[in-house]
Amino acid sequence: MFSLLFLHVGFPVYAQMLSSDPIWSEFVSMGIDILQPLDGNFKIEAGNMDDDLFPHQMVIVEKDYKILIQLKTAEEMKVNIPHIFYSNLMHTLASNEAQDDEHVFIYKLPPVDGIDWQSECRFMPKNQLSKVDFGILKSYYVEDKFFLSILILDNDLKPKYQDPVSFTWLYDRKNNLK
Repeated sequence: MFSLLFLHVGFPVYAQMLSSDPIWSEFVSMGIDILQPLDGNFKIEAGNMDDDLFPHQMVIVEKDYKILIQLKTAEEMKVNIPHIFYSNLMHTLASNEAQDDEHVFIYKLPPVDGIDWQSECRFMPKNQLSKVDFGILKSYYVEDKFFLSILILDNDLKPKYQDPVSFTWLYDRKNNLK
């Protein structure tokens, strides 16, 4: 399976993660495949659902960056309006120390068939979240299914990562497999 969200030359190659571990069961039930880098310089760990700032089910740790993955079902979202949920999450994670170099940049992403709403922002994370220089928050919303957030913590504003997720139903629809 290929990541249908981002596939850039020069990024690590990812392969579909095949595991019966309960960490993945909820992702798989939503049609989300977790992809693993083939270069072997990473660890996948259970996340910290008790984290006050960003409770997450999974962490992908590489020597230069860390990717935290959070999945909320439609029932778990306090507000079922994705841009408000995203805005609250973004303001929770971004530093608000009012320094001249602390900004939040929000990017408009091209539409993806099957994804009802998506957004990406880059910011300087709060110190209690991480001591790295930059955070990137990418979120995807499918109405009545889930809100998926991927938080990348890195010292490089242009990190060397590829999204570690792929949406099964998009791949199936594109290739007329269903």
